[in-house]
Amino acid sequence: MKLFISFLMFLFLGCSYQTPKLVKSDYTKVQLPQVGLGRTVNIVSFTSSYDNEKNLEETFGKSLLVIGQDEFSNSGFNVVERYEMKSIVDEHIFSKDMTAYPLDSNFIPARYNVYIKIVNMQVSSGGVWLPIIYTNADFYVETSIEVKIVDNQTGISRIKNGNGIVTKNEQNFLLFFGDLGVNINNAVEFSIRSAIRDAVRRF
Repeated sequence: MKLFISFLMFLFLGCSYQTPKLVKSDYTKVQLPQVGLGRTVNIVSFTSSYDNEKNLEETFGKSLLVIGQDEFSNSGFNVVERYEMKSIVDEHIFSKDMTAYPLDSNFIPARYNVYIKIVNMQVSSGGVWLPIIYTNADFYVETSIEVKIVDNQTGISRIKNGNGIVTKNEQNFLLFFGDLGVNINNAVEFSIRSAIRDAVRRF
């Protein structure tokens, strides 16, 4: 009987499913460094040199480049599109050939090229793990970023490094909710964004 009561208490305490949340260094709370001052940049590449590069590319794909564009845009830079340039040019050609109101072609060159690289990423976890029953774990993600900005007029380059740390807590009662896996993609993304902001504010 005591064992049964204990089990019911365990169910009551454990079945309160919580949406995963960031509990430390939430990147959305990091003040955006307004260092761009309207300067025009082209995010040329966003690569990774750490061991899990393949997994990172499979998870985020081209969105890594979009993350870089987004963070630079939010930091006061004018970001020009180059990755999808063919579709833009095709649309201009279409407007000239098929409409009475062709689009004006006022493309501007980028004064600066930007190269972003993930130098290192550490992911660790700790907590309570009961297979197929219960999880209450903290995930720690630390990302180191290298940002290189090259002046296209002078060829002068500057390199700054940034670091981003995010901790995510996930509590699942697996038996009832069927969530047999743990997804930390959002914590990884927030860590990457935080590291970019840390690097950008140093320019």
